[in-house]
Amino acid sequence: MNSYHLKAILKRQVQIVELQKGKTGQELDESVQIEIDILNEKFSGWLKEDIISNVDNFSRD
Repeated sequence: MNSYHLKAILKRQVQIVELQKGKTGQELDESVQIEIDILNEKFSGWLKEDIISNVDNFSRD
C-alpha cells in the first residue's frame, strides 16, 4: 500500500515540475512518463548494486 502511495506522490511531483515548464496535454503525459521511466532505471540500478554488495558481504562471512 505504501508503495502505491509513494508512486502516486512521485508522479504528481513530476507533473507539477513539468507544468511549471509550461507543458500541457499530451506533451505533459509524455514528459511525465519519460521522467518516471528514468527514475525507475536509476532505482533498478541502485537495487542491483545493493544486492550485489549484500551477496559479496555474505560470501565473505
